[in-house]
Amino acid sequence: MTSQPLSYTQRRAIHDLALDARSLLTREARELLEGTYGLYADGRLDPPEKLPQVQTDPEVGETYRRLAQFLEDEEAAGLARPEAAEKLVKEAAFTHLNRLVAFKMMEARGLIRGTLDRHRPRARGVVWKELRLHRERKESHRGHGENEKLSVTLCEISV
Repeated sequence: MTSQPLSYTQRRAIHDLALDARSLLTREARELLEGTYGLYADGRLDPPEKLPQVQTDPEVGETYRRLAQFLEDEEAAGLARPEAAEKLVKEAAFTHLNRLVAFKMMEARGLIRGTLDRHRPRARGVVWKELRLHRERKESHRGHGENEKLSVTLCEISV
């Protein structure tokens, strides 16, 4: 299979997708850290007694302990807690984006069966075209009224 260089439009679509995905994943990571683990942008960490998920789910409890340790370690290294919280958000978002891209690249090369596009017809030589956001209103599990849950749909175009 010979590859052709991407057109300007295709490169631009990939660029825009990466920016949109990074923004979405950063926002989602921030919301998860605050909603589930009580870690706020200013670096405050709610005590575990205020977080039912930490009390009832051992996996969430272990993650909470690791987050607390991470904040302590970063603070001991001279990083202020708000910066440590932002560093964690960015690292989580970038890690997830890199993994999604890696899966998509392996799928496009036929190295793995579809994971991201499992329910779509397979096509050879595809690239991501756009990111569609789906908003779902639901009641916040922290009792602060309603919030919006964003989910991602990856759309493809053939190369």
